[in-house]
Amino acid sequence: MNQTYQRAAGIALITSAVALGLTGWPLAQQPGRYDATATVKVQRDQADLPELTNVPGLAAGADNTYFIQTEIAMLQSEVTLSTVITNLDLNHAWGRRLGDGRTLDFPETLQRLKSLLRVQAGAEPSFITITAASDNATEAAEIANATARAYCDYRADYRRRLTLNALDAFAGQQAEMEQSVAAARDKVQQTAQQLDPGLREQAAGGAVAGESDTLRTLRAHFSESLLRYIVQSNQLARYQLQAAEGDENAAQLKARAEQAKAEMLAAESATREELRKQELLQNYRAARLELEDSLQRFAPLQKTVADLQGKLRLQGPAPTQIVESASTPVTPDTREAARGWVFLVSGGVTFVLGVGLLMFPRKARTLPR
Repeated sequence: MNQTYQRAAGIALITSAVALGLTGWPLAQQPGRYDATATVKVQRDQADLPELTNVPGLAAGADNTYFIQTEIAMLQSEVTLSTVITNLDLNHAWGRRLGDGRTLDFPETLQRLKSLLRVQAGAEPSFITITAASDNATEAAEIANATARAYCDYRADYRRRLTLNALDAFAGQQAEMEQSVAAARDKVQQTAQQLDPGLREQAAGGAVAGESDTLRTLRAHFSESLLRYIVQSNQLARYQLQAAEGDENAAQLKARAEQAKAEMLAAESATREELRKQELLQNYRAARLELEDSLQRFAPLQKTVADLQGKLRLQGPAPTQIVESASTPVTPDTREAARGWVFLVSGGVTFVLGVGLLMFPRKARTLPR
């Protein structure tokens, strides 16, 4: 081997050895790391709140994988982790341990907390595992459980806000429907007050198409009495043209005509009264049908609002629940330290080879002629 190439190779090996040493030394010095894992089960909002099927991201056919990945991102977001930092007072706790007694800034604490967490989809489709790593076994379990609780609280609050938004969206419709139903009830009461007891009994029997038998009979009687009056009037008029003044027959015809007129007027009055009653009855029945229609249209909205209010009272399954809390780990994970020693040993061997190439150069052999 050419001595120049051998020297370059030795320097390269020594450089690599130094890099391996610098990488492996911090890893080898690390104490055993403890991992604690908590598992949460996430319920999709659409499953518990069918009233929210129009909310973006909650459609019935939405991809569950995308949903879980979205929730994993939310679990590692500042929204969730800021609650963990506050509940565990990590700014002060880590400041005393890592910052020479000073209180750590929130961004610094947040970055460190993110580096200690590993969040991924669980074995079941709706499960998410939260693994926290620390050189302190108790702290690892506390961080994993606090993160799970903070996420569950966020999801419960998110569900509550979704429900309140849905109630707000339905509030206008509910107010309009309540006004419509109240107006329909008032109309029924007003028309009912105009009915006499007999008509109320008749109204209770339900709507009847066409004219009543009473009204048809009265119309027929009015027609007959009107015809009799016309006949009697014509007879009286013809007889008066021929009869002398004071004729007894003329007086009888006049009396008959007056009687026919009275009967005709009575029949007309009775027919008008029956028409008025029938109109009142029809108005009452129409008002009652309008009320029933309003109640039928209002019923689905009432049920929806009642269901949403039930969700606000925390009825039904929680949107997210902890199915397995993190327990305090007993055995530390020493794989990082072992990996560091592998780097150090590899660096030592590489260094020896590099020094050997530099200290013991091989002379180039001369080929015989």
